Amino acid sequence: MRKLMLFGIGFAASCILGAYFLHGIWPLLLGACVLVTAVILFFPQERIAKITAWLLLGCSIGFFWFWGYDAIYLSNARNLNGETVSLSITAADNNFDPGYGCAFDGRAEIEGKSYQVRCYLDEVQQIRPGDVVEGEFRLRYTPGENQKDATYHQGKGIFLLVSQKSEVTVTDGSPRIWDYPSIFRNKLISIMEAVFPDDTAGFAKALLLGDSRDLSYQNDR
Repeated sequence: MRKLMLFGIGFAASCILGAYFLHGIWPLLLGACVLVTAVILFFPQERIAKITAWLLLGCSIGFFWFWGYDAIYLSNARNLNGETVSLSITAADNNFDPGYGCAFDGRAEIEGKSYQVRCYLDEVQQIRPGDVVEGEFRLRYTPGENQKDATYHQGKGIFLLVSQKSEVTVTDGSPRIWDYPSIFRNKLISIMEAVFPDDTAGFAKALLLGDSRDLSYQNDR
């Protein structure tokens, strides 16, 4: 159990470094160096050497994972930045008001890989989990542009923002079993909006459900 804990601490540390500071080939190079150091430290019998070795082993595995995830999965999304493509997006949540038109989170198949996306439409549409939205969209890769926005979207697993560039068609669909948490969450939001006053509903939703979209500037302060 102690070894697993040390490995987990090392892995978590590499996750922090990989998410915020290391990109490109650096996780691979650093992972290789850390792995060699970990292997060397496994030979001495001193306790501190063993502890350090397990920490570094977790770090190296984390660095390799980050490099592989970026090279195999995210590189395709990064190369599509700025492209306009035809997409079929299956909604995973209800639409919300981003300040213009409407937006919703969903999943789209792009060049053989499935990506979670945030879709922006020019006009307000009634979108529910399971609905399918088809049309031409412009893609924007989220990491690396604005650090605050990039971190926000990455934390939600969203690496592509898609904006409407043509007429879209919305087809009613049936929610899948993994859509029901979003459905229950939206029902809770509706109840909270009905129960709480307007000036506190946004804060309550942010506190209880992590939905900060309706927080006012005064509440943010």
